[in-house]
Amino acid sequence: MENEPQSEDGFAAWDIICAGYTQLRTGGMGGVIGLDMPALIELARLRGYDVEILSRLLPDAEQGFLAAIAERVNDDVGE
Repeated sequence: MENEPQSEDGFAAWDIICAGYTQLRTGGMGGVIGLDMPALIELARLRGYDVEILSRLLPDAEQGFLAAIAERVNDDVGE
């Protein structure tokens, strides 16, 4: 896998994103504007992960998530 986690903390971030990807924040027109970070941090805490480290990693993961959504939307519009 191209972006496979390279550390335990990276795996934890990936696990939380995969488990909590439905925890979205949406804007006025229903578009996704981000992830519900407090919900993801709570999920991390419940799973026993280091929430201090994940609170630093998850915003970067969120940026990648949003970039992938934007790319998908642009591809769909261009069809």
